[in-house]
Amino acid sequence: MIRGSVWLPTAAFSDDLFGSAADYAKAFEEKHGSPPDYTAAGCSAAGQVLQAAAEKLGQPPSLSEDARGKLNDLIAGTDMQTFYGPIKFATEGDHFHNNTALDPMLVQIQAGRSRRSHRRSRHKRRSSTRSPGWAAALDATAGRSLGLTQ
Repeated sequence: MIRGSVWLPTAAFSDDLFGSAADYAKAFEEKHGSPPDYTAAGCSAAGQVLQAAAEKLGQPPSLSEDARGKLNDLIAGTDMQTFYGPIKFATEGDHFHNNTALDPMLVQIQAGRSRRSHRRSRHKRRSSTRSPGWAAALDATAGRSLGLTQ
């Protein structure tokens, strides 16, 4: 089975707080008893964004209306590298306030395990299926749905 994902524990991202994506996954599983999915990792990364913005703001809670507006502006101006990947928000247009720095991965699930099959900028690994024609069709369909091909 092939699917898209924005994060895997095997991703080559890291930061000073959680370490690598693999370090984060190991610590998460030790604490919670199950491996993290991209939602758990994304929530942790969102906490990093909020913490960095609050530190830049330099004001303790409870925040005034003016300080909350400044905090929002600081969050909107985020440009950081995390164990989850790069985080930078669009400042206008159709993707306003979306993290547009993430590079979706095409993931193949084999024997119950996920592995990155493709990356948007580099297609180094090919999918493995029994039929090369079927693999090409899946790659093209999945690639179009992720904006990887036209």
